[in-house]
Amino acid sequence: MTEMSSNEPRRAGLMRNLGRFFGHVAAGVRSNPTRREVSRDVEERQVQTPSGRVTLRRTVIEEIEVERDQNGEPAS
Repeated sequence: MTEMSSNEPRRAGLMRNLGRFFGHVAAGVRSNPTRREVSRDVEERQVQTPSGRVTLRRTVIEEIEVERDQNGEPAS
């Protein structure tokens, strides 16, 4: 077995990689395929107030949602 110096990054092991893989698969299964985010617009600015610096943030999320019937076909 070779020794690693403290400057070399440690490689992720097999179990860690398998856990990450199945985590991604589980997230895909739990996601809602009928709703999809089209765009996300974030406006951010910092304002100085008497009580200190304040960050103002506005986030606009545009989504598309497709209604499906019982057979999984798009509803008309």
